[in-house]
Amino acid sequence: MAQKLLNQTRTDAEFLRIEDEASHHAKHLNPMLRILYNFVISKINFNLDTIHLYERNGNLARTTWIVHRGRRYVFSYNYITSHVELRDQSVKGNCLVDFDGTESFAGVTQKLSQYFW
Repeated sequence: MAQKLLNQTRTDAEFLRIEDEASHHAKHLNPMLRILYNFVISKINFNLDTIHLYERNGNLARTTWIVHRGRRYVFSYNYITSHVELRDQSVKGNCLVDFDGTESFAGVTQKLSQYFW
């Protein structure tokens, strides 16, 4: 089930859960996740855009859907590559960019600026 995050306060709280999970299962992604989150959240307008966080039985799953400026994107963790992927429209959509955890702020900005502005 996906829960809709209606404001930045709630989204910030859920991101802390994501960081905590990553520190157990994908530690190599933790500081890049904070950079990625800060970049994306700075582009979100909660009056126009939507964020849905996927959970199974109250536990975080690997997928977050974002509709930004009318276009749907999916952030998903790929267990095979151990990367975070940004996909077009759905978890089966084209992989637009991926993140291996080594990206700096400039690297995240470069990869995402054409999708989030």
